[in-house]
Amino acid sequence: QFEVERGLPIRTLTAHFEKVGEFWRMQDRIRALVRFERHNLLDEARGLGSFDLILCCNVLGGLEAVAREIALENIALALAPEGLLAIGGSEAFETPSTFTQVAPGLFRSNALGRKAA
Repeated sequence: QFEVERGLPIRTLTAHFEKVGEFWRMQDRIRALVRFERHNLLDEARGLGSFDLILCCNVLGGLEAVAREIALENIALALAPEGLLAIGGSEAFETPSTFTQVAPGLFRSNALGRKAA
């Protein structure tokens, strides 16, 4: 209950979630819009399509610099135009040239022109 209400207006909560026992669950109509995938970030994401949002929390900070650059390049190429990458708050590294930071922990890809190449 606390986690759902923290920073979430009650109208948004009731519009997008349903109460199941003591817990809140995202409504099926919204869950149907989301695709969850597991993927090795060091492999290209060809064939997976393009993503509006990639959540990569507490992963990139644990990679060595070279592996992190490869992963970020692959992520940038997998994002749809105007797509966003969200990283964990504990991850500290310099914003790579592949991305522009739009908010703390939220990045937009600069790779739009390279997708077609």
